[in-house]
Amino acid sequence: MNRCSKDWVLDWVVPLGFGLVLCLMVPLRTAFEFGTDEGFELMKAWLVSLGHPIYREFWNDQPPLHTELLAMLFRVFGPSAFLGRLLSVVFAMVLVGALYQMARHRSGCVVGLLAVALLFASESFIQLSVSVMLEMPAMAMGLASAWAWFRYVQRKESKWLVISGALFGCALQIKFTAIVFLPALLVDYLVNRQRISSDATARWDQSWWRSHREGLLWCASSAVAFGFVVAGFYQMDTLRVCFGSHFSHGTREVVASEGYKFRPESLLSDLAISVPATVGMVLIFIRRRWDLRLPVVLLVTAFVIHSWHRPFWYYYHLHFSIPMAWLGAIGIVELFQHVWKLALDSSPWGKLRFGIGLLTWSAVASLALTSWPGSLWHELAKVRAARSATEDATVAAFKSHSVGTRWVLTNHQIAAFWAGLPIPPELAVMPAKRIWSGQIGKEEMLRCLEKYQPEQILVPTDWEAKFELSNYLRDHYREDVEGGVGHLLLRK
Repeated sequence: MNRCSKDWVLDWVVPLGFGLVLCLMVPLRTAFEFGTDEGFELMKAWLVSLGHPIYREFWNDQPPLHTELLAMLFRVFGPSAFLGRLLSVVFAMVLVGALYQMARHRSGCVVGLLAVALLFASESFIQLSVSVMLEMPAMAMGLASAWAWFRYVQRKESKWLVISGALFGCALQIKFTAIVFLPALLVDYLVNRQRISSDATARWDQSWWRSHREGLLWCASSAVAFGFVVAGFYQMDTLRVCFGSHFSHGTREVVASEGYKFRPESLLSDLAISVPATVGMVLIFIRRRWDLRLPVVLLVTAFVIHSWHRPFWYYYHLHFSIPMAWLGAIGIVELFQHVWKLALDSSPWGKLRFGIGLLTWSAVASLALTSWPGSLWHELAKVRAARSATEDATVAAFKSHSVGTRWVLTNHQIAAFWAGLPIPPELAVMPAKRIWSGQIGKEEMLRCLEKYQPEQILVPTDWEAKFELSNYLRDHYREDVEGGVGHLLLRK
């Protein structure tokens, strides 16, 4: 296993360099919106920082850890999209650093560098790295948990076992999708457990506790971290709301259509990563590199979950990009090493195998190296092209009537945030799943309107029909005919 000189330098340079590039090249301060859920997360954190407890006044179907962390930063530095995006960049740096170190320790420095390079160019990775959304932080904490587990396996220091479990519990409290890491960690634990048990020097008469201490300590650490957040923030019906939103009959009925289905062929659109990843998986099985099982199990887990679970949102591609980037780097480097060994055989058959192997490696490496710059530039250009918040007509309209406005009701949460106008907590989080699952109706909507009497309302027309708001809006609001934003209503 090869090693770069001064590995500790690259351990810091890789993630810090990635974060620095994002801060210098992406308009974090001025961009109106990068990710589709930024409005939800920014508005939630702002309202929490203003003293509205999460889950008590809010409807919220996600765990609270990221929201509470961002709210704490808002209390200290003031609310801003820039601050939320910097937090996302930090989480992305954690993910990049964890991936680099795990790939480097298992396969060498070159594989580590290639893995993060392929990840940078994968679909939506840069966008998620700068978006105030939950997927990147959850995956970053999950991968950091896996990295800490690797450290424990190497050093057998219990502190790393505790850290790994605690990080995993925190990852789940950011978003439950971090569960995709659990099968990979479980398989790695069981294989290590089996290896120790089959060791000729192992004691077969050891106690049950000593035999299962690692797993129990990891589970206990994870449960304590998870439970600490539950005790601090959850309410009695929090889990019911979360699971009802995602798994209710209404939600399942709506997302049963083909439009919400994961399509495996979508992964083939990024040949720079999918072809090397396929080669990497084949080589792992041919060469029996079972020490590289984690990315394989992680990729299989993502396939199994998303083949069954709907809806599939664009940011779930991150579940595939992480293991595929690692496997793609393995495919490029390990294939070259395999072909190089074939060159030692000077027989005619050996020379033929070497020629075929070299040709195959050249094709795989060329595909990755020629596609990678274009993919990376496309992903970077996509976020650099985000329009400025000062150019958004909705923000301007909200601000033009901001004097005397205490509350605004809108499904454009990001516009309300930029305008500095809060949304009533009960109505701040209004994803489609809340409506699909029947967790809000016209009675609750009208009750909230009467309670807060928002001075500005800008909602889609289908909300008026679903919640039967037409009469109420006609009696209490007038349309802003000069604002330039369709159907902006002002309280009479």
